[in-house]
Amino acid sequence: MYRFLFILSLLLATFFAQRLSAQNVTNTDCRQEGNKIVVTYNLDKPSDIELWYSADGGKSYKGPLKKVSGDVGRNVRSGNNSIVWDVLEEVESLVGTGIVFKIVPGSAMAVDLGLPSGLKWAASNLSETGLCSNPWDYGDYYAWGETRTKSDYDLYSYAYKDNPRILPRSADVASVKLGGKWRMPTEAEWTELRTRCTWTWTSQGGVNGYRVTGPNGKSIFLPAAGVRNNTSLYYVGSDGFYWSSSLRAGRPGFCCIVFFASNVVSSFENICYDGQSVRPVSE
Repeated sequence: MYRFLFILSLLLATFFAQRLSAQNVTNTDCRQEGNKIVVTYNLDKPSDIELWYSADGGKSYKGPLKKVSGDVGRNVRSGNNSIVWDVLEEVESLVGTGIVFKIVPGSAMAVDLGLPSGLKWAASNLSETGLCSNPWDYGDYYAWGETRTKSDYDLYSYAYKDNPRILPRSADVASVKLGGKWRMPTEAEWTELRTRCTWTWTSQGGVNGYRVTGPNGKSIFLPAAGVRNNTSLYYVGSDGFYWSSSLRAGRPGFCCIVFFASNVVSSFENICYDGQSVRPVSE
């Protein structure tokens, strides 16, 4: 199969860098060298660094990119740095005028809440293009064990018929979309989040949901994104349905989930073919 070369002109209209109070990324630039893209930037203090890209002008991003080298990954030094992305080793093509990159300190996407397990939770929900750009974005909806969205969520369209106790990575949509150490949380890990954190019903970005604050004071926001069944979307703005990677013991066809509304946060179960939200975790 031939791979398409990306456009040489208008490859990068704007360069975005993630700015946090803890780490500042400045003096960003980008250029193409053959089939590779070279990103340069300045980092004010050591940090984990990821590179993400957008093909729609920054409306949604995909990443972190994997076929990268240079000053990227764990504990990148401060100062003047560069990242080289081997484009065609990771994607079939990169064509268009809305190609945008951003450098993301790793902690911006994986939040350490100070939990006993040391598990980090994603700062936003999962979508078809990776993690959502904003914590309040609903993201996309997936049936348990399926790795793509669809128009109809019912038993007849349900493709994943195996019954493992824990999803394998090949059927774990968070692992498939994000790679690395990202995956869906287990039922036990959701229980830790429920019992070790403070859950406060609130709104962010005009969206209802829970602010979940960990023992160390850091927090994530879980939007009430509702649930898909058949061709309809229900309970948007009032309820949240989030998958775990765990199948309900003794209940074939039912999976462990976390359900919440404004007055309840509970461990629950649901049929595997419904379309629900995914909040990834990273070890």
